[in-house]
Amino acid sequence: MSDLNNFPEYLTHYYMEGDKPFRSITDLGDEDAKQILQKLNLRHDEGKTLGSFPDDYLDKRRVVEKELYEKFIKKGGVTTRRHPYYLWWDGKTIPEQFELKDYTSIKIKLSDFPKESLSFTYPDSMGSINASKNPDLAKPYHGIVFTYDEILEFFKTNEFPTGGWEKFGKVYFAKAIEVQLWTDKPIIDYLENK
Repeated sequence: MSDLNNFPEYLTHYYMEGDKPFRSITDLGDEDAKQILQKLNLRHDEGKTLGSFPDDYLDKRRVVEKELYEKFIKKGGVTTRRHPYYLWWDGKTIPEQFELKDYTSIKIKLSDFPKESLSFTYPDSMGSINASKNPDLAKPYHGIVFTYDEILEFFKTNEFPTGGWEKFGKVYFAKAIEVQLWTDKPIIDYLENK
């Protein structure tokens, strides 16, 4: 059981130093997206990231985002984007957890976001959605796209993750809450006032 008063106050967006924040690879066409993935894989080869991106990553990411979108809309979520921005509601920094180097972050107060345009997955959306389809891996919270009110309710009876890894079979998931932002407004406001 978590003390709701001790939840992190901020959502954190991580991005590579020298790049622009708040970009979504699925907003891009195939060729541009593949160039980004090649750049990320090169960083992996240089030892700057823990994970790499297989050739089918973009297709899998789009399938997961479609499911996120459909589940969120079905629950009454408010969207102005088809592809979300990704942030973390974390107790430990994600770059440390994923052994990412040359990353920077932007922290924005959770209270600055419209709650009706935020969805949450535990763990990250790719891990959560994919694990939900595997009976050997699935936990009750896998595959759920939580609304703000639902995630608060969930943590009334479950511990809020504070970093580290959780192993399911041969697969490891980061113990962290991924947040999907389905509108541009708070990002525009943040960048204009920065």
